[in-house]
Amino acid sequence: EHFVYKGHLCLIFEPLGVNLLQLLQQGQCVGLSTSLIRYFCKQLLQVLILLRDLGICHCDIKPENILLQNLHSPAIKLIDFGSACYANRTIHSYIQSRFYRSPEVIMGMPYGTPIDVWSMGAIVGELFLGLPLFPGESEYNQFYRILTTCGMPSDAMISEAPLGKRFFTPLTEESSSPLTLSSPTAAPDSAYAAAAPAAAASDAAAASDAAAAPAPATLPCSSRWRLKAEADFCQEYGGKVVRNKQYFKFTTLKDLFTHHPPPKPPANEAEASAERERRDAMTHFCDGLLKLEPHKRWTPRQALRHPFISGEPFTGVYVPAARDEPAIAAAAATAATAATAATAATA
Repeated sequence: EHFVYKGHLCLIFEPLGVNLLQLLQQGQCVGLSTSLIRYFCKQLLQVLILLRDLGICHCDIKPENILLQNLHSPAIKLIDFGSACYANRTIHSYIQSRFYRSPEVIMGMPYGTPIDVWSMGAIVGELFLGLPLFPGESEYNQFYRILTTCGMPSDAMISEAPLGKRFFTPLTEESSSPLTLSSPTAAPDSAYAAAAPAAAASDAAAASDAAAAPAPATLPCSSRWRLKAEADFCQEYGGKVVRNKQYFKFTTLKDLFTHHPPPKPPANEAEASAERERRDAMTHFCDGLLKLEPHKRWTPRQALRHPFISGEPFTGVYVPAARDEPAIAAAAATAATAATAATAATA
C-alpha cells in the first residue's frame, strides 16, 4: 500500500516489534538459547530460499534488519531491501555491513546469493555469544578476525581475487619464517557493552583470561600466501593500526560455542547432555554457513536440512545433498529445454 503526500511517495508497512540486536541488548547481551536460535534460523533460511529462487541478494542482512513480528511471538521478518540487487546484475562492490561482510566481497570478487548465507552464519554466532562474532574495527581487522576463526582461503581464491594482493603477500624463502603477532587485549567498549553491564563484566573476565592465554603465534598463511602485517597494509593503503581487542578467550567456532556459558544453567545431567548435543550441531551448522569460498558454502536448502534445524539427532556428520539450483532458474531452464525440443521436433 502507498499514498502520495505533498509530492512524496509514502509506503505503508505493518508495525513490527524489536529487532534482534535490541533483543540481545534487552537480555544484557549474554546470548540466546540454542532452541530460540534454531527457531530464528529456520525462518531466515526459508526467506533466503525464496530470495535465491528469485535471484535476489539482500546485501545487508544483520540483526538490526531482522525484526520480531511482535513481543509475544518469536516469528521474525527480514526488512530493509534498500541495498538489494539481482544476483546477475550486481552493481556495487562496497556492500554489506562490515561485521557481516563476506570474504568474496572483502576481496573484490564477483558475488551472489551466498553472501547472504555468510551474513547469516555471522548472525548465528552473535545470537549465541551475545556479541558480534567478527567485530572488525577496520577493513584489515575484519578480515584478520575472519581468518583466525575460519582459516585461510585457498591459494586459488587468493590468486583469482582482484584484491588478493591487497591483503596477502607471496611466501618466499625470506618471508616463509613465522611472523610474530602482537594482540593487545581489552574489555569491550562497544555499544553492546554500554547497553549490557553483565556482558561487559563477563567479557572483561574473558579478556583477563585471554591475556594469560597465548596469542596466535603467526599471521595466517597458506602454502603460497601469507596475510600482510597490519602495519604494512596501513602503510600501503592508509589508515591506522587498530588494537585487536579480544572479546572472547577463544577463536575457533568449536571452542567459542563449547565454552560459552548458557543463559540458563541446565537443571540436570540430561539437560546438560541435550545442550551439548545442540551446541555440537550448531557449531557444525554455523561452520557450513561460514565457508570462505562461496561455492563450498551451503545453500539455504542444504542448511535447512541440517540436524540443528530439523531437530534430528546429530551424529557429528552431515553431508548435504548436491547443490540445488534455484527453483525459478531450474524451471526456466526446463522450459527452455522443452522449447528447444519442440522446435527440433517441428523442424
